[in-house]
Amino acid sequence: MIGGFWFFRHLDDVISNLVKNFTEGTEYFKILVDVFSNEFRGKKNLHLKNFYVMVPPLVCQRKLDN
Repeated sequence: MIGGFWFFRHLDDVISNLVKNFTEGTEYFKILVDVFSNEFRGKKNLHLKNFYVMVPPLVCQRKLDN
């Protein structure tokens, strides 16, 4: 039973951490944009300029196919 108690304690800590991060205003999407924006805007990756437009339809199509 001790192992089960540890699992639920850990799960409670993980959920608390997620709630804390989302309520503190941690902007994960903004962090990702900040990290990758310079790479996507470079001449080397110009072909990825409209990548954000292609992803949602591809994901939706994949969901419909399955």
